[in-house]
Amino acid sequence: MRSPSSSIGGRVRYAPLDLRPDDTFSGFLVGRGLFWTLTEKGFLSILPQRNALGYNIGYNSGGPHALGAYLTQVAGTDGRNTAAGASYEQAHPVILAWAQSSAADRGANELTLHDLKTMQRG
Repeated sequence: MRSPSSSIGGRVRYAPLDLRPDDTFSGFLVGRGLFWTLTEKGFLSILPQRNALGYNIGYNSGGPHALGAYLTQVAGTDGRNTAAGASYEQAHPVILAWAQSSAADRGANELTLHDLKTMQRG
């Protein structure tokens, strides 16, 4: 399934709502406002996203909260629950602080599943 993620040039762009059933989240990549996931099998995919729950980084708003909640969810399930739509309240404070930081908004960033789990441990 896919969810409309944005409209560019009059065309609606779609993001997946989940990874393939046999894929496991291995890492997260962001660069120039594009959000990607790397699977254990080495595939690169657009980060799953629900309509109206867009991701963003570098400031305090809904976008970083949505991203923080999603990354918290996948870290807490060992990369298995990759469905989009985690509630904002689920965002781990350290992961959320990273998503809101200006450091997250510089250049390209990559976080592995191990990195996210380490962030959760504090």
